[in-house]
Amino acid sequence: MKKDIERWNSKFANRIINERPQPDMLLLDTPWLPTSGRALDIASGSGQNAVHLALSGLHVTAIDGSSNGMDLALQLAAHCNTQITPIVQDLDYFDISGSFDLIIMFHYLNRTLYPQLPSLLTRNGILIVKTFNTDFAKSKPNFDPDFMLQENELSRIYSQLKILEYAESPNHCPGKSWIVAQNQ
Repeated sequence: MKKDIERWNSKFANRIINERPQPDMLLLDTPWLPTSGRALDIASGSGQNAVHLALSGLHVTAIDGSSNGMDLALQLAAHCNTQITPIVQDLDYFDISGSFDLIIMFHYLNRTLYPQLPSLLTRNGILIVKTFNTDFAKSKPNFDPDFMLQENELSRIYSQLKILEYAESPNHCPGKSWIVAQNQ
């Protein structure tokens, strides 16, 4: 993962913060987001989703391996007059603990971490995971298949949760799968 962290640090090195966060459309469209409580944004990158959630009233912990990405997230939060709790850590070696009303993970696939997430949710807590699936290879044939979900993989991993929304390569978002699920 160290090589991956170096790549992301390089990608974020000269980026300028946005005026406002630009969260993933799934966060803007889903009716399932809590309006208060604790949220965890795993692989938060430059903090677009984390800052959006903080502005929505959640206390957000953002975790990412890229220190440059986290610096951008903190700058964006300050610019928007809100706060996030940053953790810069290699996710391959980080033991996540705590209890959260919302956990999100976008564009990051870690098959070791995925099964641990339900145990971190509060009762009625919401989990949102969205990442690339094997259809993504149609547009990016050199993309590493180890970082693409197989068909129905998310629904199998999170079968113990109540699935509120599930999609695989819909017309408006080809090559991506997501799940919105609730702990009961």
